[in-house]
Amino acid sequence: MRCCRRAAVRAHRLVRWPGFDIFVGVIIFLNAICIGAELEYSIQGEDTPMLQAFEYVFLVSYTLELALRGLADGVKCFRDNWIKADAVLLVVGWGSKVLDAIAPGVDGLGPIIIVRSLRLMRFLRAVRMVGRWKTLWKMVSGVMGSAETLASTFITLVFAVYIFTCFSLEIVSISPRLKSDPPANEVVNAYFTNFQATAMTAIQFLTMDDAQDIYRPLVKASPGFAVFFAVVFVLFPILLMNLVTATLVEHAISNSSIDESMKREEIKRKVRELVPRVKNAFRELDDGSGQVHMEDLATANFANMPGLDGVSQILTPQVLVDLWYFFDADDSGFISEEEFVNGVLQLALSETSFEITEVKHLVLANAKNVRALRQAVDRVLVAVTPSLAPGSGATTALPSARSLRTTG
Repeated sequence: MRCCRRAAVRAHRLVRWPGFDIFVGVIIFLNAICIGAELEYSIQGEDTPMLQAFEYVFLVSYTLELALRGLADGVKCFRDNWIKADAVLLVVGWGSKVLDAIAPGVDGLGPIIIVRSLRLMRFLRAVRMVGRWKTLWKMVSGVMGSAETLASTFITLVFAVYIFTCFSLEIVSISPRLKSDPPANEVVNAYFTNFQATAMTAIQFLTMDDAQDIYRPLVKASPGFAVFFAVVFVLFPILLMNLVTATLVEHAISNSSIDESMKREEIKRKVRELVPRVKNAFRELDDGSGQVHMEDLATANFANMPGLDGVSQILTPQVLVDLWYFFDADDSGFISEEEFVNGVLQLALSETSFEITEVKHLVLANAKNVRALRQAVDRVLVAVTPSLAPGSGATTALPSARSLRTTG
C-alpha cells in the first residue's frame, strides 16, 4: 500500500512537471510525421516496416502516458475530454494492430490512420501553457469555439446554392433563345445541364471564380439575363458573403478574451510554484513560534531568498509596511504562516495595483472601526438610559442610538 502511494506521488509530480506535456507533444508531433510518411508510401505501394515498428513505439508511449495520468489523478483524469479522446484513439490503435496480426490481408481499418493524426490537437494543448504559444492556442480554441457559427454559415450557404440552382434550372437551362445561340448553348451544356453542374456553377458565383466566362455569353445572347445575374451578384457574392464574414468577425471579437480554462490553469500553476517558496521564506524569519512581527518583515531581505523572483516587488519593506493590515487579517499584531501565504497570493494574482488594494483594504478597515464604534456607543447608551428615566433627577435626555445613526 505504501509503495502504491509513493508511486502515485511520483507520478503526480511527473505529470505536473511542465516539461511532461511538452515531451508528450513532441512525441505526438513525430507520430503525425510518421503517419504522413506512411500514407505517402502506402499510396505508392511500398512497404514501411520501420514506420510500422515506430507505430508500436508510439502506442507504448501513449499507453505509458495514460497510465501515469491515471496513477496520478485516478478516475478524475477522465473528466478531461482530451484524455477521453486519447483513450479512445489508444484502444482503436491497439485494436487495429491486433486485427492486422490476426488477419493481415484485411485492410478495413485503413482510415483509422487518418483519425490518429488528430492527435496533433494534443500537441497544441500541450504547448498552450507556454507563454509564446498563447496566440496560437487562442486561434485554435477560437476555431473550435466557432463550431456553431460555422455550422450555421454552412447551412446558409447550402440554402443559397440550392435556391440559385433551382432558379437557374427553371430560367437558364430551358431557355430556347440560349439554345439557339451556339456560344450560349455551349455554356448552358457545360454549366447548367443538370442539378449537380448548376450547383457547382452557384459555388463559382459565390466565390467569384471566373464567373465572367459564364454570364457573358448568356447576357450577349439574351440581354434580359443581365437582370438575373445582377440580382445574383448583389445577393450572393456581395451581400451574403460579406454578411458571413461580418458574422464570423463579430464572433471572433466576442471571443477575443483569454481562454478561461487557460487562465485557470495559469493561476493554478502560479499557486503551485509560489506556495512552497513563500512558505520557505516565512520559515526563514520564523523563530519557531509560528508568528512574525512587522519589524521582522520590514527588515527582511526577500530579494536574496531563492525562488522569490516573481514576487520580489511585493515583498519590499514599503509594500509590507503599507499593507500590514492586509496581511494581519485578525489584527493580532503578528502574521501567521497562513496569513502571509494568503496575502502574497492575493497580491500576486490580483489584477489591480498595490495602491488600489491598499485603499480598498483601508476602506474596509474604516468600515469595521465605524461598526465597532457604533456598538460601543450603543452599549454606553444602554448603560446610562436607566439613570436618565423620569424621576431619576435628570433634566436632559440623551439621544437614542437610532437617532445617532441617523444624524451620523
